[in-house]
Amino acid sequence: MADLLGKVSAFLLILTLAVAIASLVLSGIILGKVNKPAPAPPALAPAPKSPCDNGHFTVKETDDYKHLARTLYDALDESVDPCDDFYKFTCGGFLRNTDITNGNRIGTYDQSQQQVNTQIYDALKSVTNVSSKTERISKIIVESCIANAHKKTTDKSKDVNDFINQLFKGFPALNSKWTPMSLDDFWYSVGLLEGVHNVPSIFQAQVTVDQRKIHQNALYINQGGLPLPRDYYVKPSFLANLESYLNEEVTPLIGNFSMDTLNKMAAKREDLERLVQFEIELATAMLPDDLLRNYRQQYNGYTAADLKTAYTNINWEKYFLGLGIPTTNQTMDHFIVAQPSYIATVNSLFAQGGELYDGQKFDFKTAVNFVILRLLQDSSGYIGGLYQKTHQHFLSRYAQKTTYDDTVVSCVNEAANYMVYGPGYVYIKSIGEDRRNAVQQNISTQTDLVVNAFLDMVDTLEWMTNSTKEAAHTKAHGLKRNIGWPKWFNFTDETVQDNYNYRYNDILDIVNSSDNYWTVLQTLKNAQQLTENIGILGKPADRLNFLSSPSTVNAWYQPERNSITFPYAAFNPPYFKMEYPQAYNFAGQGGTGGHELTHGYDDEGVQFGPNGTLGAGNCSWDYCGWMDKESRQGFQDMAQCVISQYSSTCCPVKTGSVHCANGATTQGENIADLGGQLAAYNAYQNWKKTMNNGVEEARLPQPMVHYTPNQIFWITYGHSWCMKQTTESLVNQLLTNPHSPGSCRTNQVVQDIPAFGQDFNCPKGSKMYPTPAQNVRCKVWTGF
Repeated sequence: MADLLGKVSAFLLILTLAVAIASLVLSGIILGKVNKPAPAPPALAPAPKSPCDNGHFTVKETDDYKHLARTLYDALDESVDPCDDFYKFTCGGFLRNTDITNGNRIGTYDQSQQQVNTQIYDALKSVTNVSSKTERISKIIVESCIANAHKKTTDKSKDVNDFINQLFKGFPALNSKWTPMSLDDFWYSVGLLEGVHNVPSIFQAQVTVDQRKIHQNALYINQGGLPLPRDYYVKPSFLANLESYLNEEVTPLIGNFSMDTLNKMAAKREDLERLVQFEIELATAMLPDDLLRNYRQQYNGYTAADLKTAYTNINWEKYFLGLGIPTTNQTMDHFIVAQPSYIATVNSLFAQGGELYDGQKFDFKTAVNFVILRLLQDSSGYIGGLYQKTHQHFLSRYAQKTTYDDTVVSCVNEAANYMVYGPGYVYIKSIGEDRRNAVQQNISTQTDLVVNAFLDMVDTLEWMTNSTKEAAHTKAHGLKRNIGWPKWFNFTDETVQDNYNYRYNDILDIVNSSDNYWTVLQTLKNAQQLTENIGILGKPADRLNFLSSPSTVNAWYQPERNSITFPYAAFNPPYFKMEYPQAYNFAGQGGTGGHELTHGYDDEGVQFGPNGTLGAGNCSWDYCGWMDKESRQGFQDMAQCVISQYSSTCCPVKTGSVHCANGATTQGENIADLGGQLAAYNAYQNWKKTMNNGVEEARLPQPMVHYTPNQIFWITYGHSWCMKQTTESLVNQLLTNPHSPGSCRTNQVVQDIPAFGQDFNCPKGSKMYPTPAQNVRCKVWTGF
């Protein structure tokens, strides 16, 4: 799946946007359930026997096997040749029977998150006044969010306006007589809005492991976040989208706010145009994602005095004070600037003593309007129906708005995003002790097999020297594993959780919390920053930091910790269920494990050593990494093959100005998909040999009985990436997401792994089973 913090420059923007999306009232999805007739014999030739196949097979008729057979079969389209387009074969039924009228995307893993969040909501119903503070706070957050979403709360536009007056002495866009604040107060307010209220604007500050000194945390200062993908601002082909953003998001949002606070439309068109023009200025200065993959170049250490000398027009002391960081504390006087060129541009914009200059002048009020707009966009879902409607329309076009079946799901998401170990703790506690421990042990054993299979693949590489192979093994042995939930969770002494979450306690004292979500949310955001971000500066780094809620259907690899994390919520279909065949579990969760493990060996992961140190002590002036020169060249050749393959295939959109997955931007995820799924497949074969007495598993019953266990492995993989989405959603993903769309992830992976073609008895030279002479296959982390 995804690494949680693939780039430090993306984290706070992603979190803010994700929470904004989750806060919306999201309407239902209608999944058409079509009962198919009994299947005709498949058109495929019989699959070849595996080494464990004795020519006979058994069929298992348990309720779980029957349910899985029907689920997989309903998603298939057997009229499609799997050797020609495996994604359409695996997901054609899902795409045909899934309605996204009320959203812009839905995938099988989205449905899994729905089920997990519903389970949490049901568990919260039993929380009482004698329950732990963590559980009670989680319940208050979710119930208050639901009440707000159902528009039972009062309009909070006055509260927002008071907040703007407090921070910026008014809203310049709505007040032609606005008296400019001082630059010192401006930078303090920018810091306060980000550090206390979790609304980044010009910069994004994140506290995480110091990549060169891994036993401590450091503050990373990153380029700011914008509402639209960078390409929309800088490429002429997106001028229509930018015009739409001005007319359909910025103008209505500020106009609605003006009507509610002043009873008139006070904003001038020229001020709003200049505001968007300022966003263009910032976007132009920002580095695109494909240039943010060299961590040595992004590690630029400064003291507060260094920052003051280098960027004289930014009051760093005030900015840090607003964030909540006293620069007088010498233990905290170490900052890392990830993109110095962006900071330099911002510094130059403020070089005119309050006037902003870029070859043409911006008024200082334009910068203030920009920051206030970030606040309004962040607040739009909570301060009234007009705001919510306007912003929801915007998100439906430019953000990954998932189609959920009710407000409960999105509100549990919001609570889990801001109180990482609140709803997540409720979720884990709701699962019986015997069950969760058995699942955790199962995943642990599976992960061992996947890691060993990956290392066996490494040993087959001709381009890697023996010394570098030894270093690769050493890195795997140093891997930290978070499986299911944080190790410190205590299910007998709830004070452990309550002590960790003590900064959220003020939520218990909010009067009429069910009718005051604005106050709940501000308290929640501040507590999140103090607990998980700004508040951990100066504390020792923790390599076992889980980083996100165990109720998240996802997984991630952290290079600066050399850790993989598998939340318990991911141990559900479409990835895992103990009662399902191991072919299913290895393809799903095993593939996830392999994917995250392989991130430790993608173009970013190879820059970090066994304990997470950047370069493992081996850094030159321009690059860090543990590979020797010869091996590094071989790795670069492998990575370039993947980049070229994904770019030249031009998957998946065939029309429009954006229709190809960017091979450079997505290379890390593509390498992880390819290496990880092959490792999972090999691990499954080893499981059959060593843990299943060398025999094949029982097959699924009708209507899937004619598929072998190896074929079920591949069908499960494809099924996990089934997603119905609009073209706009797809284009946005291509521009902003480091993951290729599901169809590309499915077809490119099976094309590059010959075992797939063999298991489906595909003709050599078919699209999914190319011959060596066609020279289209990339060998990723394997010599075979």
